[in-house]
Amino acid sequence: MTKIEVDQTLCLGCGMCCSMYPENFDFNENGLSSVINQEGAKKEMMDICPTQAIKVFEDTTSTEEAVKEHTNKTAAVEEKAIEDAVKDTTENTTNKKVETPTNKKVQVSNDEPIEATIPMAEEDNE
Repeated sequence: MTKIEVDQTLCLGCGMCCSMYPENFDFNENGLSSVINQEGAKKEMMDICPTQAIKVFEDTTSTEEAVKEHTNKTAAVEEKAIEDAVKDTTENTTNKKVETPTNKKVQVSNDEPIEATIPMAEEDNE
């Protein structure tokens, strides 16, 4: 799929793209050009911008790849949250605790369970 992007740091808001391709570009709340429609993207669109803020390229990321990447990022964030929660629980206890690493299977998102070593606090009975 051909994709259009406008680099807001380069756009001056001159309106060349909006006047030449009104079906694809319009001004945003900051008075700069923004993409309103990806359909009909053409490489020639890049030539009309005096600051070369318009980029037209082939987006090779499939929907499946994008979902997989998002799922992996979400799993990593959830795993870090679990580790932080265990760490906070262990650090904030008043009894003397001994950490014993234990292998646990943790379900993260809708993916297969992952195996991780999570320190589990146990009371010292001295």
